[in-house]
Amino acid sequence: MENTKNCLPGQRESYVRTPKVILGKHDLKPMTNPAVYEVATDKETKRVSVAHLPRRVLEAMMASPVFCASPVRLSDAVLHLRRLGFEIATETTVNQSSGERTASYVLQSHVTLVSKDGA
Repeated sequence: MENTKNCLPGQRESYVRTPKVILGKHDLKPMTNPAVYEVATDKETKRVSVAHLPRRVLEAMMASPVFCASPVRLSDAVLHLRRLGFEIATETTVNQSSGERTASYVLQSHVTLVSKDGA
C-alpha cells in the first residue's frame, strides 16, 4: 500500500525523499493568502489558518523535506508552524566520506488543505 501522507493531489510519497534546497523565496510557491489546514497528530486533530512565509514553507514540506540551511530564514517559519501545532522533526545526516553534517525539516503531522481562502 502506498503512503500518501502529506502529499499534494496526484502526488505519491516515496519512502526515501531528497530534501529540497531553498536558496530564495523564488524556490517557494508564491502563495501568501491565508489557508486553512487540518493538522492530525498523535494527540489531536485541529484546523489552523496559515499565511505568508509559514504557508509557503508548509506547502514545501508537504511535498518533500526541506534543508534547514537557507538564506530565507526558514527556522522562523518552522517555529511559527510548531507553535500552531504542526509536528516538524529536524533530521540530521552525516556524509560518510567527508563527515559533513546536514539537517532538514520533515513534516511529521498528517496535513490536509481544507480551504484556500482562509475561511
